[in-house]
Amino acid sequence: MKPSVCLSCIFALLISPLLYAIGGNGSGLGSASDLPDSLIDIDHVYEYTYSDFDKAKIIMEELRKRGEDSEYDLDRTEGDLYYNSGHYYTAIKYYGRMMRQDSLSNDPQAYMESIHRMISCYDCLHDEENGSKYINLLFKVSDKEGSRVMESIAMFCIGKMLYHQGDKERAFYHLNEAVKMMEESDYKYKFDNLTYEYNMLLVLLMREGNYEEALKVLDKLQLLTSGGDEGDVVKMENLSDKEKKTYYAQRAVLLFKLGRKKEADEAYASWRSIGDKYAKDDYLIVPYLMDKKEYATVISIYKKQEAFLKAHSDTITYHMKMVQHILGDAYNAIGDYEKASQYYKQLSVLVDSLKMREQKSTALEMAEFYDKSERELQLQEEKNRVRTRTQMFLSVSVVAVVLLVLFIYSIMNARRTKRKNLAMVRTIYELISYKDDFEKARARLLMMSGDSAKEISEGEDEGSGPDDQTDFSDSYEGRNKEDEAGVADMKAKLQDGTIDSEELAEDRSIFEILDSKITKEKLYLNPSLSREDLVRFSGLNRNRLAKVINRNTGLSTIGYINKKRLEYAVEILMKHPKYKIAAVAEMCGIPNVPTFNRLFRTKFGMTPSEYKRVR
Repeated sequence: MKPSVCLSCIFALLISPLLYAIGGNGSGLGSASDLPDSLIDIDHVYEYTYSDFDKAKIIMEELRKRGEDSEYDLDRTEGDLYYNSGHYYTAIKYYGRMMRQDSLSNDPQAYMESIHRMISCYDCLHDEENGSKYINLLFKVSDKEGSRVMESIAMFCIGKMLYHQGDKERAFYHLNEAVKMMEESDYKYKFDNLTYEYNMLLVLLMREGNYEEALKVLDKLQLLTSGGDEGDVVKMENLSDKEKKTYYAQRAVLLFKLGRKKEADEAYASWRSIGDKYAKDDYLIVPYLMDKKEYATVISIYKKQEAFLKAHSDTITYHMKMVQHILGDAYNAIGDYEKASQYYKQLSVLVDSLKMREQKSTALEMAEFYDKSERELQLQEEKNRVRTRTQMFLSVSVVAVVLLVLFIYSIMNARRTKRKNLAMVRTIYELISYKDDFEKARARLLMMSGDSAKEISEGEDEGSGPDDQTDFSDSYEGRNKEDEAGVADMKAKLQDGTIDSEELAEDRSIFEILDSKITKEKLYLNPSLSREDLVRFSGLNRNRLAKVINRNTGLSTIGYINKKRLEYAVEILMKHPKYKIAAVAEMCGIPNVPTFNRLFRTKFGMTPSEYKRVR
């Protein structure tokens, strides 16, 4: 199976030296002519990446010469070869070329996976600036494509970056959200990604001393590895001895840190029962042994590790650094200060050697990278110069035409909108003017006819229903269904002659008095005005009140009150154009600004803000 670039570069750094030591330093093959044709394929590049890097490179070179695979597949494979062997600058070159392949333009998933590879490289190089650039790109593309999987990968990368920046609370929020999204996905590399993410979470939680959460993550990791379902216990029989040994070691460490010493000792006993197999992973049990003060056992384990590394000439590595550090601490704990001092001195020299080797390795890799890139760029530039010029000319021409069309359209649209708004404002002025004249005329008529308020109380008084406490302020979002039913009923009765002229005249008289009273006292400005208030005020029962208003306005009770409020709002805006919209909304009895904006636009065809700008 091909190694996934999703696996942590941390594991690559820890495992690679051991794999090289076990597998040897090279195959001794000088060219592809020494290899059978059956090995010249992409799968064998991945197969020999760790065990025989030189052979993998020879196979890769021959694949390039034959040209039987697509440029995209070749760049991806060669990028993976250098990434998995720790040559991150070189890997970036091939991943970058892969992202520029034309074939990716019609394959968003492959494009996002390419971005992910670039992020992994910059993560291993601790290059936060470039890493952030590609993380943002992955967020953008995943959002456009609706890919929750790639969004989760970008989110996990953000979490790691925040952790290293010291913002640990936000870091763990992003990390856990990303893991949850990956768990819910059906991504083809879900297993690889979750394995990496669980391991990373486990390391960070233990580093923060959050052992309870780390134990939960450990169980989830082993459940994933053992093929169990959520809610199952870890199926130990499904794990290999290597996986079991790792699980028992980590479990013993965490349980002891949590004070569950008996369980920790049981896990340690299970670890010991597996025997000396996979001794290179014995370092995982060392924190437990150090806490138990079993320094002799720690020294025994790490002296074997030290001897193995020296036998394979693998002494300038981070693995040896860890060995010398632990041996120094263990000897210091048992009082053998002379040996402890020796290991601490060796550790100091090793740290300096590692820095020098990293600097030299980086310099050599970058020099090789730029030499190759320079030659390839010259050839590529020569090949693509005419095509690039043609594409640029066509692109500029198309963009210029599009911009011109958009500019003309925006001007025309702005003019149309302005004319429309001006027409709407004139209409609103006419409506308000008509309303004022009508109110004045009605007031004169009422004065001439005397106070006829008693007529209101002559309506039917059938009592109020149990739900008459409904507040207008709670009913902005829709008309009352009963009132709408009343309108429909009234129309039907007019058509079949059920309603006579006397009944209509009586309703009209009642409405005139009621409307005049509401308008004069501005009852509608009270945002908590309820139907029960109007029932008490008018002396009518709820159904009769709704019929009177419906027959004379064609509106529901709510619609009638909101109409009064909106007309008052226009008067305020006309007199006080500098008032803020929120203040106007509250003054007219609709304190909820979004609702006020929606009702105003529905009635007048524009928002209050547009009205203020145009008038």
